[in-house]
Amino acid sequence: MVSRSFVLAAIGVLFASVSAQNLVLNGDFEALSIGNSVPGTPKVEGGWIFENYCGVETNGNPGKSSRLESNGSTSFDPTASQTVSGLQIGETYTIAWDWKLRVNYSGSGTGRSFGVFLDDQTYAGALFFGERLVATYVRSSISFTATSTSHTVIFAGELDNRTNGGAGNTDVSYNLDNVELSAVPEPTSLIGLAWGALALRFRKK
Repeated sequence: MVSRSFVLAAIGVLFASVSAQNLVLNGDFEALSIGNSVPGTPKVEGGWIFENYCGVETNGNPGKSSRLESNGSTSFDPTASQTVSGLQIGETYTIAWDWKLRVNYSGSGTGRSFGVFLDDQTYAGALFFGERLVATYVRSSISFTATSTSHTVIFAGELDNRTNGGAGNTDVSYNLDNVELSAVPEPTSLIGLAWGALALRFRKK
């Protein structure tokens, strides 16, 4: 007789193994060189595209991080983006990241100075808006349903009213680290995998 606790433990192990696959390349930025982009000349490295003074620096959690800083420009925002392929249309995915305040030059924010976008940096393409005026890392996440086999995930700081749908501009920059994108497994699939594993276990005995 298989105990209930053993079944639950097996499901837990399988859930961890399935959900742990990170589809983002170099999400911790450790293998990337330190340096920034300039407007019109992106920094392209390790699967990432850094634009508008965005780049890689220390100040990570730990080690290196992405620098979402464009020196207060009201014409463009600093962005770090990556196109992720191999997605299943209709499947749910979770994006998770660590972020913290880098510098708050404006003195106060709009509450929407940081954003995560899907495919284009528009209000319609936004998955997440937020603001963090504390220089310690916090982890956040958001989920989306894939409508294509590939999507571009865009992280942006110093958002202005033209990109966040809010009022006013902002000069609040951020550090970004430990970016992950993984599929959210369906409970029925996990249970099926767990029973399959149990069946194999007892067939070997």
